Amino acid sequence: MHHFEYKNGEMFCEDVRLNEIAERFGTPCYVYSRATLARHFEAFDSPFADVKHLTCFSVKAWLQYRDPPSLLQPGRRFRRGERGRAVPGAPGGGDASKVVYSGVGKTEDEIAYALRSGILMFNVESGSELEAIARVAKQEKKTARVSLR
Repeated sequence: MHHFEYKNGEMFCEDVRLNEIAERFGTPCYVYSRATLARHFEAFDSPFADVKHLTCFSVKAWLQYRDPPSLLQPGRRFRRGERGRAVPGAPGGGDASKVVYSGVGKTEDEIAYALRSGILMFNVESGSELEAIARVAKQEKKTARVSLR
């Protein structure tokens, strides 16, 4: 079940009329349901309840410009992530050791900052990105944990 539904011919997100949001903010406008995000997170996380694990939830680029902390706070289960969001000192703060840094176009400065901050790992998108991470890790005298996409 998701939390977008019609009530009396009007679309709602949870208990909020989407027409009201469109009138206030204009269109196009992205609307997220905290209840739906929490439900989806639990659907991925709960099958691993008996196994030590870390479920990471992707926080996309829109969060770079809009920082709704309440959206990501259902019991602090969601961890902020991309582009340094969870790196100490970044807006919103967080635990860098739980960050999986994803996304194309990571600069060498961003890679170095992430390594110094102690992130969990990088999701690597290409061979050239892997080479850049290896080069920066060597300069920083750090080990870069990676996963390949």
